Amino acid sequence: MRIRIAAVMTAVSLTGCSAATPAGTPTVQESPSTADSAAPDLRADAARVLAQDQHSEEVAQHEATRLLASMPQPAGSHRVPGSKVPPLVQSTITLSGLDRSETATGFWLVPATTTHSLADWYTLNPPAGMTSDPHAIGGSMNSDRSQSDDVFYSGAATSSARDSAAIIEVAPVGAQMGVRITVLSSWRPARPAASYTPSDVAAVRIEALRDAHKHIVTVAVTDPAAIAQLRHAYDALSGTHALGHSCPVQLHPTEYQVTFISRTRQVVATMSPSCEPVWTVAANGTALEPALRDAAEFSTLVSKLTGTPAS
Repeated sequence: MRIRIAAVMTAVSLTGCSAATPAGTPTVQESPSTADSAAPDLRADAARVLAQDQHSEEVAQHEATRLLASMPQPAGSHRVPGSKVPPLVQSTITLSGLDRSETATGFWLVPATTTHSLADWYTLNPPAGMTSDPHAIGGSMNSDRSQSDDVFYSGAATSSARDSAAIIEVAPVGAQMGVRITVLSSWRPARPAASYTPSDVAAVRIEALRDAHKHIVTVAVTDPAAIAQLRHAYDALSGTHALGHSCPVQLHPTEYQVTFISRTRQVVATMSPSCEPVWTVAANGTALEPALRDAAEFSTLVSKLTGTPAS
């Protein structure tokens, strides 16, 4: 069995995220339900989150199927069952850089001379809305690298299926070339209402912890304009299925804990350093899911307010 591992860098879209609101006219994104409720209807909110996730999953599956159908094929190619392309039918695809993904797969036989010439054709002919990804890393465990080739596409983000990618695998099948195309369309989980900041936030406490907590910087933010900026940037973060994982070398990592303080509830977001940083969230001491994908607007603002370099 051939195992292919790919790291795909995809565009990230954060809906509702815009520039910081000017002082004096704050406009803050609230949660989908009762952001100011000290005791929100948890059952109703859980039902909303479940329904939204199911819809996002369906949209992502539809998008994967649509993208597969839109893939251009060279002249003379014809679609076949996977059994007709034995070198590729058992190939295992493993991706990083995407959230939970829905997939669609198809197989073709193509009259081409070499795997490289066919791979070059796919590289130059991505479907509408997708581009060849020069940052993707592909390969196989085959000893003869010339016997196989991979092409990677990345797609524009959409509202529900946030990221998309495609992998085109090419291998000889008799006198022809076999092609397997796998399209992945990812989606992000909905956030519970309690993960958003209430409108009566009176202060924000930010702690920056460095060098295994040996150096701690604590900042209290009480300026209304600065609070509005922090709330706006934090509330714009999207949920993520991905888990943060540590980088090989981080000599002086910085961890952040941001606490939004109000009479309604206390929301705490914590970020530990990793290659794909995420924020874990708790409201009034109760851990919430999902985690939140980091965005430059929020982490840069936190770093600037504490005077510490983000990892």
